[in-house]
Amino acid sequence: MVVRRTLLVILAQALSVACMCCGAGASRPNILWLYQEDTSPWMGCYGHEINDGWTPTIDGMAESGVIFKRAYVPAPVCSPCRSAVIMGVNQMRFGAHEHRSGRKTPIYLPEGMKMIPQLMAEAGYFTFNVGKTDYNFSSRPGSTPPY
Repeated sequence: MVVRRTLLVILAQALSVACMCCGAGASRPNILWLYQEDTSPWMGCYGHEINDGWTPTIDGMAESGVIFKRAYVPAPVCSPCRSAVIMGVNQMRFGAHEHRSGRKTPIYLPEGMKMIPQLMAEAGYFTFNVGKTDYNFSSRPGSTPPY
């Protein structure tokens, strides 16, 4: 939970920096968005002795970056949280606030609402998703998922 919170804060700061850099006329920054969920702070970089040395890549990234020990997520379970993170808004704004809320009756995003990967692609970035696309909403019939 803490790691998910940490990554959400890191993403928000990275996007803020990217927006400031682009707005200032600087060359467009490279953005690498890594998102991990359903983890605990039981990692060496958080001082947990049982995993000290067992997560060397994460520990190395943490050593050269920032560790957040107080961060928050928009939902206590995975799918509403994932929906909010990929959209950049609270999941209640588009009806995806309950776990698995779009299974029986599809939830479609309101007209004009776009996912962060769509916005990044429109800004000229290459985006892809290797992993979960299990959001609490569906793509509209006949459209291609934009991730």
